[in-house]
Amino acid sequence: PIGFYEVFLFYKLFYSKYWHSELLEKNLLILFNPWKRDDGVYMENSNFLNDYILNEEGRILSGTYLKKSFIPWHYSQFKPSLIPALKSFLSWLPLTFEQRADPVLMAREVASMVNNNGQDDIGVLVGKWDGKYESMRAPNGQIIKANSPKYWDGSAEILERFYRNPYHPIFGHPSRTVTNFKSGHEDLPFDLYLTQYLYLRNVKQEIQWNFHVWNEIWMRRPDLGTNKYDGWQVIDATLQVTINNISNVGPVPVKAILNADLNLKKYWEDAIFVYGEVNADIKYYDSKRYNWFIDSVNSKSDIDWKDKNTKIEIIFSPKVYVGQLLNIIVNIQNRLPIFVEYNVTVDVHSEYYHGQIAHYLLTYPLETKIPPFTKKAIKLQVKPEEYLEKLVPFNIIKSKVFVKNLNSKKFVLEEMPFTFDKPELKLTAALSSKTKSHTKIIVTAKFKNPLKISLTNCKIKIGGTRTDSITYPIKDFHPLMTKRIQIPISYENDLNREVITVSLLTKQLDKVTSQIILPTTTHVDGRKLS
Repeated sequence: PIGFYEVFLFYKLFYSKYWHSELLEKNLLILFNPWKRDDGVYMENSNFLNDYILNEEGRILSGTYLKKSFIPWHYSQFKPSLIPALKSFLSWLPLTFEQRADPVLMAREVASMVNNNGQDDIGVLVGKWDGKYESMRAPNGQIIKANSPKYWDGSAEILERFYRNPYHPIFGHPSRTVTNFKSGHEDLPFDLYLTQYLYLRNVKQEIQWNFHVWNEIWMRRPDLGTNKYDGWQVIDATLQVTINNISNVGPVPVKAILNADLNLKKYWEDAIFVYGEVNADIKYYDSKRYNWFIDSVNSKSDIDWKDKNTKIEIIFSPKVYVGQLLNIIVNIQNRLPIFVEYNVTVDVHSEYYHGQIAHYLLTYPLETKIPPFTKKAIKLQVKPEEYLEKLVPFNIIKSKVFVKNLNSKKFVLEEMPFTFDKPELKLTAALSSKTKSHTKIIVTAKFKNPLKISLTNCKIKIGGTRTDSITYPIKDFHPLMTKRIQIPISYENDLNREVITVSLLTKQLDKVTSQIILPTTTHVDGRKLS
């Protein structure tokens, strides 16, 4: 079973009749072993072992299904300072000694421990998406400092922060991070009921997340009665919704999800939920007309109010930085050989990554008549002063267009997400000093404010795979100002490679991040880092 052990040596001197004991090791940590053939997490592929066990850095996909971006992430599974946090974390697991030898049970319980769903006082992360992250009340009543989901750069700093807090609370599984775009909540289609006018303002709930991130771990599944489910398993510790007061799912075999094989011996409800996350779709019905058929059990599947003779196309400018003018073109095409009169409503809003509307930016209604086989273009603009104060983390904008054919009374609905490009944070490094144990360097971050307004509440955050994260307050950036910020950092000489992440946090811009790899042979200011 995995966990921490104390190792004693018992011995008796040949001339003595008494036994003696000596403590050899106080914190021997035993983990699952993916290199051992008869271990439950055995992985044969050596390249996979390098990627999913030994690799300490990675990237998490974010953004939208049309425009993906990467978040640098430090897994830091070999960081020595994690040991106390890990020891505390293991002590909270409600498993017997024998159960800790089961990678399936361990994975499920660890996922449960990660999520603080308000049902108890235990859990590392609290789900909070309202944009107010300055502070929060812990389950024990204590007011603690809280951070936006975008603040974090790695797993180790989250666990270390959790361990340092008074209310307290890597195990050898090969694992990888997976992003699911357009992530749903269930296996059946979502039904949205439309009125004749703009329905969007009445639909504030999160229907479909722009993206959702979970983990997959590698293990055998003898508990399912067959070896066909061995391999990657979905573990989702931060569910989009709660299932029967449980805020985590898994392990669910990826093979079962790919083959829609959901009649599993264990955790079949979890499998249905994960299948829904990757397969959920949305259907729309006209509420005023649908009510005529409300007593018909099968009417939902038999009625389609979509106008197939009208096509909508939404086009955003291909590359727009925050602070620039956003141009949108909506093309409405009449595919019929007659004139058609349309009622059109274009909505543009900022959106949280989980799909909930944050702020409305623009609503444009009109009635128009389009000639046969003709396309009409509607050109719209959103000015920086109209969206800057209304952006939320990940800078997602969405346009939804509702078009109703006034001849046939049928409708078409189209939506398109958009994300702004971020300005660049340029990094260089220079040697400061070097001792027998540590190397000190100066990292210089260069950044230009792209906005015609000042950047306020500015902070610079720096940390690495083995280097602790530190956040410094810095002075405001004036409009269009270029500034160089010098940050000292120290790392141990025995590290062959250290990846440093630097982030700029401001009130007006989404988090801007860049990385530099140390040591490096680059000459900076005439001094070689080695």
